[in-house]
Amino acid sequence: MLAVAAVKPDLSAVVDQCGTQEGARSLVDAIEKRLRRPPAALQRLREALDRWNAPVIVDDAVRELLEAIDPVVEVGGYSVKSMLEAMREATSRRAAAHRRTHATQKRRIR
Repeated sequence: MLAVAAVKPDLSAVVDQCGTQEGARSLVDAIEKRLRRPPAALQRLREALDRWNAPVIVDDAVRELLEAIDPVVEVGGYSVKSMLEAMREATSRRAAAHRRTHATQKRRIR
């Protein structure tokens, strides 16, 4: 039981970690190490992280990578998907806040 706990990442810690650009990049590095054949969507996520101030783009890239990982084919696929789902939770929050801010700004302009 202890071995499983050591291998399985603490998902709440992953959510917290992905609140910063550096933390998200660190997680992507860890994900890449777990994948035998990283999909092209991983590189697109790396590029999106360079545009940290565009949270919708980052969130879309996380979702794309999540869809690209097949846990049946990838040996570490299930743990990677868990990590990405936690990352998606964090990026979705940022994207939703960004959308709300933009919607409010549009209403003020009118």
